[in-house]
Formats: sequence, structure tokens, C-alpha cells
Amino acid sequence: MKKLLLLALIIAVAGGGFGYYMWNKAPEGVARKRPEFTVTPAALLADFENNEEVANAKYLGKVVQVKGKILEIIPGEDMVMQVILDTGDLMSRVSCTMEEEHSKFLARNLKKDDMVSIKGFCTGKLDDIIMERCVIEG
Repeated sequence: MKKLLLLALIIAVAGGGFGYYMWNKAPEGVARKRPEFTVTPAALLADFENNEEVANAKYLGKVVQVKGKILEIIPGEDMVMQVILDTGDLMSRVSCTMEEEHSKFLARNLKKDDMVSIKGFCTGKLDDIIMERCVIEG
């Protein structure tokens, strides 16, 4: 009987430890993931404007690499940087919230009109196409 209780206690502690680890585990980053799609900002926007339902099925929650020109860099809350890529359409852009540390991002000396390749998770289109947890490739 004691052996059974000891075994149950060990299983409970191991299960609790595993649950605690999974609860506190950081979300998986994109830095080491291969992109499922590599597109230009204009092509990504065209996909969403042609058929948003099909584009959502294709891109949502997937790692997408977007290669294009920086339209704007916006420092956000908690030192998070946001890079806006030019789609050629004044009403819709690609908005990339960066995962990199603020100082590491600034060390790149990026500025408006620089060409850049950004990889991140696509979360859909509002007015802009939204990319989250992004990193700069290259």
C-alpha cells in the first residue's frame, strides 16, 4: 500500500512539474523556423484583397517572410519596435511587430526606404496586414 502511495505521489509531482514547465514556457519564436511562404508586401496584400478567406486559410498562423521597402519604423510600448513595409497602396501596409530586443534592433541602423527581409507569424488583415513576433532575416 505504501509503495502504491509513493508511486502516486511521484507521478503527481512529475505531472505537476511538467504542467508548470508548459505553462511558463515562452512562445516559440520564428528565428529558427523556415518560412512557409516568401512574398513581397504587394503580393501579400493582393492575396488578401483578391480573396480574404482563401488568404486567411493560406497565411494565418504560418511563418511568412516578406521582402520589401521600409515605409516607417515606430517605437512602441515596452521598447517593442514596429516596422511598416510599403505595399504600394496608401490604405494598406504590412505591419511587423518585432520580437528582437530594442537595442539589437536599433544596432542595425535601419531607416525609411531600406530594403529588408522580415519573417514572422501572419495574423491576418485589418486595415494593414499584421505580422507578429517578427525577426529580420540576413
